[in-house]
Amino acid sequence: MVTFARGLKAAARMIEDRFLEDIKDRRYASYKEGIGRSIIEGKEDLASLTEYALKHGDNIKMESSHIEYIKSIFNDYLEPPCGVFGSRL
Repeated sequence: MVTFARGLKAAARMIEDRFLEDIKDRRYASYKEGIGRSIIEGKEDLASLTEYALKHGDNIKMESSHIEYIKSIFNDYLEPPCGVFGSRL
């Protein structure tokens, strides 16, 4: 029962902190403007995207998903540092 209660508390904190929503918002921020927005609006096709990539290839910014950082923060929600819920020993 304690494990389920801790999991429920962790989930509640994640929802309150907007942990997953913030990750999703950062991940897909490029779809709110420029070529990303055009893709979402259905204005682009494979030919236009190919042309865009060839024209801007060196300047296209590829951002990391920072998955290891996300996993670390996620684990902090599940198992907070010592002292928050008492000693783990």
